[in-house]
Amino acid sequence: MGILAATWLLARWTTAFGWRVSFELIGGISLGIAALVWFVVRDRPEAKGWEPLTASSLVPQETQNPAAAISLRQGIGHVLRSPQFWLFSLWSFVNYGIFFGFGALWSGPYLMHVYGMSREQAGSVLSLIAWGMIFGGPALGFLSDRVFGSRKKPLIGCALAMTVELGFLRIFPSGLPTWALMLFFLLFSISSSSTVVIAFTAVKELFPIEIAGTALGSLNLFPFLGGAVAMPLLGRLLDRHASTSTAFGYPPEAYTALLSCLFFSSLLVLGCTMFVRETYKN
Repeated sequence: MGILAATWLLARWTTAFGWRVSFELIGGISLGIAALVWFVVRDRPEAKGWEPLTASSLVPQETQNPAAAISLRQGIGHVLRSPQFWLFSLWSFVNYGIFFGFGALWSGPYLMHVYGMSREQAGSVLSLIAWGMIFGGPALGFLSDRVFGSRKKPLIGCALAMTVELGFLRIFPSGLPTWALMLFFLLFSISSSSTVVIAFTAVKELFPIEIAGTALGSLNLFPFLGGAVAMPLLGRLLDRHASTSTAFGYPPEAYTALLSCLFFSSLLVLGCTMFVRETYKN
């Protein structure tokens, strides 16, 4: 929902009020949320008059193993020594580099520069990214648990779909109707961003439950690191291929080079999914 607001709603705000007032509105909303957390959230259930949490309430009885205590240092070492963890880390680094670098940053300028869309029109098209995340996560979880009985198959399918989508957009970087662009960004969101529900579940299932938080916390570094690296690199790529000067932004050939980079990156994502271990258990 936040990404949905950051596309359509933020575009309307900036047009109506400008960037300064828009950021002031966002800051005010954030301050209100902080106040709610201060007055409502408590550190422990006892502070709300509820029963205290115990180990038996957090972990099912059949999975408890008091003798299997693992320290944080041991847990981190166990995670970092796993080749599968590094395979998932590479997958998340590149996959979310594609998502953040293009979907969250350069897709807006792409629609405005190549298709001549206004900020509001681009925001409306890119709102499909948010809808893909809203419905894609639960849908992929259902397919993984109830249809395929697999973590690996949906990951492969999504990586293949993203590769085909980016390859198609690389061949046809301009001239597509608006409905086709909306469909592209909907499917792009599902095949790139929504896969987090499966990938994080698979990583949790790779390790003992006692270090699930350590494994997921370690993995969570790489999607944002991928975005932090991809955003400026794609910008440099656009600068390098902007052979013609235009007052309206980057020319189409610059975005063709960007899409080529994204396509080959998606092939690497697809390759990673081929070698991840199946972790689904009935």
